[in-house]
Amino acid sequence: MFRKAANFPLLDGVDFREIIETATGVPCQSVPLGLAFYFGESESLPPDTNTMVVYWDLGVGVIFGRGSQLFPLGADRHDGTPTLPELGHIRIEKNGRICHCGRRGCLEAYTGGWALMETLRRKSVRRLSDFIKLVQHGDADALRLACAAATRLGRHLAPFIQVMRASQVRVCGPMAPVFELVSEDFCKGLEHLFDAKEIARLNPSASPAIEERFLRGAHRLARRLFTHPDENGVLRTPVSLDEQD
Repeated sequence: MFRKAANFPLLDGVDFREIIETATGVPCQSVPLGLAFYFGESESLPPDTNTMVVYWDLGVGVIFGRGSQLFPLGADRHDGTPTLPELGHIRIEKNGRICHCGRRGCLEAYTGGWALMETLRRKSVRRLSDFIKLVQHGDADALRLACAAATRLGRHLAPFIQVMRASQVRVCGPMAPVFELVSEDFCKGLEHLFDAKEIARLNPSASPAIEERFLRGAHRLARRLFTHPDENGVLRTPVSLDEQD
């Protein structure tokens, strides 16, 4: 079931698992979308390398892993189950912009695709693809926003790169083509904690925006869900968005 569907509020409360199971008569599992991105990327990543995979879309998600092994960051406050991080919703401003999750000052409220789109409504930006095209065509306002967002992402994700001992950074999702143009600004954000040699080793790079890679990741994830059900706990995100500060 969708809870706090921050980027698609009309879906909030919709139980797709029940809908699909009723329609098809087969078991269904629901997990965070970012896992399909991660398993799509992990095929092309060194299996012995700790990697931070950032999926940049309307929102911002981050998953840490090493090959097929996922690294949790925190635990569910109800049952202590290891959970994936919600780094798009870490607070970076005490009384900052309102986020779609209902709280203020989230990283996503400054860097998510929806936030960048809203800033450029006057330029008839109605879809994320509109914003991406503006950046690719060198629109000054769109490029300025993308650069600032990339710098913020680098600065505020840097501590987690350090804590999780990531040695590689991969950015995927619809905004990957934008990251290709603003990766230097992301690196400027990383300079808050890392020197030039360390940043070079991290090699922040964009994944080719290939739909097939995402679909292959979804297939690999589905196989894992049904062949290793005991590992489902770490595939959860915490329910912190159910609470507002």
